[in-house]
Amino acid sequence: MKQLKFRAWDDGVMIYSDSFSCEQYVDYAWLCKFFESIRPDAIITEWTGLTDKNGINIYVGDFIKDSQETLVIEFGEYEFDGLYYYGIYSKMLDPNYKNFSSPLSMDDCSVIEIIGNIYQPKNDDRGTI
Repeated sequence: MKQLKFRAWDDGVMIYSDSFSCEQYVDYAWLCKFFESIRPDAIITEWTGLTDKNGINIYVGDFIKDSQETLVIEFGEYEFDGLYYYGIYSKMLDPNYKNFSSPLSMDDCSVIEIIGNIYQPKNDDRGTI
């Protein structure tokens, strides 16, 4: 059963939604309340369903670091090993590997750590790099 969680970057503040489990019957009232609580121009991202090695939820737009590289989490179409996929993936920030992307899996989560996100300024504790 998929847990849905969202966060919004709303006028300089990160706002997190409550968790919700998808079942056969879905009541979206909880989601409407979340969207009503933020401005229309807020940037909304969804939880990937994964957590980093410290148990912190990984959202689209997060910067993560493994033992060697810094990556950003994205959602959309990407190429991996010559094939095209659509979904959540990690993309290297190193300009020498600008086009390198790979799927994000549960196996990766034991070694990665969230170090920020693309929405927070550099001077925040978990801001951009």
